[in-house]
Amino acid sequence: MHADKVATHKGIFARLEKELGQPLGPTIRQKAEREKWIHDHEIGLDSWEDLTKTANDALEERRKFFEEFAQERGLGLGDTFEGEELGEQTTGTKEPRITEEETETEKAPELRAEETLRAEVFEECLAQMAASDPNVIEFRKAVLGGRSRLLKPEEAVKLIRSPAAQALSLARFEELKIPVLGHEAELRGQKFNVPEDPWKRHLAMIFTEPPGKTIPAWSLPASKQRFVRLDFVNENSRADRCWVFTGSLLGDLHELGGQLAERFSWQRAQAVRFVLTGELAAVPPISLRYRVEEDEDFKRGVVTLSVATWVSAETVDAVYRDIQRRMLGDINNRQLDIKTLQLVRFVAKQTNSIDLTRAQRRQWGEKLVKAWDKENLHHAYSKRKQPTSDFWKDYSRGIQFLLSPKYKRPHEIRRERA
Repeated sequence: MHADKVATHKGIFARLEKELGQPLGPTIRQKAEREKWIHDHEIGLDSWEDLTKTANDALEERRKFFEEFAQERGLGLGDTFEGEELGEQTTGTKEPRITEEETETEKAPELRAEETLRAEVFEECLAQMAASDPNVIEFRKAVLGGRSRLLKPEEAVKLIRSPAAQALSLARFEELKIPVLGHEAELRGQKFNVPEDPWKRHLAMIFTEPPGKTIPAWSLPASKQRFVRLDFVNENSRADRCWVFTGSLLGDLHELGGQLAERFSWQRAQAVRFVLTGELAAVPPISLRYRVEEDEDFKRGVVTLSVATWVSAETVDAVYRDIQRRMLGDINNRQLDIKTLQLVRFVAKQTNSIDLTRAQRRQWGEKLVKAWDKENLHHAYSKRKQPTSDFWKDYSRGIQFLLSPKYKRPHEIRRERA
């Protein structure tokens, strides 16, 4: 996307967020780009009112999803859960954590020395830019007590684990004279969709010291998204998520982390960590995702590479060969020869061989062997001791390798690398 179009889209997103009174978030922004909301508005297919309604409907859909997700699992303020592993790895200066897409990372083959250095310097420059971001400066001054004040990792986790930070806004902290970094808090109870409340808000009761009393904390009304999921790096240095009230101190951190993640291509958990601790966030020069698509009839392994343009072709080749070997193993990684592929194609043109029974194969075998030998004198089966048996054996091997290779699952690949 060209720079001027990016600026235009950011301006429209900002206007939408101002009118709707809440952030759209990266998921809805990606949905908007994918479905061409802004493009349709710019060429006159949709009015501004249409665009606003589309965005509002998406927000409402997301809000309902979060509410249903939380209620189905009995989740509330502060509840955490780690993402499911889909299979992603990166090659860079450090090993990033799990992303907001719920993917696991692992170390990939090493970069060359000059590539590693370039990646490190690039990450350091981005960190300087992020530290100079007005929103980061404002947050650190207001929450941490100064532009250059940073937390230790354990202090950052303690703040994120605080029910008070999860539910109360910074203004409430100041109003109640609760120190952001020097308080203890305990969730004493919570109610969902409080019946007597006209806005059907959630209520959390939080004991906080100081001031040494239980404080009620209300969510936004039911018409708004009341919870957001804050990505963070937990005590075990793994990416985690917890529910926090929209508009709370940590709700604001969630929004800021999302902005940084979008701007610098950081993972959200790393962006949040950076704001609190200043820890460098990884921008891996090579990242890859692997998955196995399958149904009852076939399997398909897919590897998606994202590569910085300055990475050498040799490094990319080494990364791809490594993941290919680990997904397929040495045996399954062998290429099908031309003769076997031609045999599979030949049989497919003659009959729907996949559905043939053993009896039908015997019935068709002699006819197919004769037709094949007529077209392929150098690979004739009639000269063999068991022509039809060898014919079907070669065909079965070819169709097995073509449609149902024995792929290793992402968690098996990670365990192999451990």
